Amino acid sequence: MSSFDYTGKTALVTGASAGIGVEFAQQLAARGCTVVLVARRKDRLDELASKLLEGNMKAFVCEADLSKVEAVKEIRSFVDANNLKVDILVNNAGFGTYGPFLEQNAERELEEVAVNITAVVALCHEFIPLMAKRGHGAVINVASVAGFQPLGFMAVYAATKAFVLSFSEALWAELTPHRIRVLAVCPGPVQTEFFKIAGSRAKGAVETPSHCVQMALHALDKKRSFVVTGGIANSVLTEVSRFTSRGVAARAGALALKPKR
Repeated sequence: MSSFDYTGKTALVTGASAGIGVEFAQQLAARGCTVVLVARRKDRLDELASKLLEGNMKAFVCEADLSKVEAVKEIRSFVDANNLKVDILVNNAGFGTYGPFLEQNAERELEEVAVNITAVVALCHEFIPLMAKRGHGAVINVASVAGFQPLGFMAVYAATKAFVLSFSEALWAELTPHRIRVLAVCPGPVQTEFFKIAGSRAKGAVETPSHCVQMALHALDKKRSFVVTGGIANSVLTEVSRFTSRGVAARAGALALKPKR
């Protein structure tokens, strides 16, 4: 198993304004990549880019809102305008919603689907064909341990991550002959803004973004199709549905996440 050659490559990282996205940008830049930082919050991207440039690393800032249909074409135009070729695509942008489905805002949950699923597929369509023409590349899609079973009270979020996991593993099998590596990263709770935005609290041990990204890049080097980060407890959670019926797994997930009134 050969390690991926990062030197001189360009990595596009979505959701690069915080948490796991920041870590992907920093660790890929440290490995010799030029990084294209994509997110809505340009002030944070500018701050990160300045930090990387001070360390003699190359970074470009691309402001984009991936909940909008036009965002992917805007990103592609930015890449082309700067004469860049995306060798590594990191689909990290995403968010979750929490609470009874009957009380959720439909518009917000459709934005969740747009960012977590639609943008991932669109960006893959935009850049994977170019990787195939060059005969090399890598795609890292950030899924979640939530993608391994249905989760009541986070029904839409868990379903989006199940899509990302299935989609990534299918691409991994399909694109291997094209020398394109595809990896689904499945963390549990991570020290990010996720829970604040979702309106919930982390349960169990919380992983650092640095550790999550280290495990992800190690798995990419090994040409794995997916990796569960954060320790043995997360790995056990991903196996629950194998040893129970789907109904039992669904009820257990809903019971674990039911809000305390």
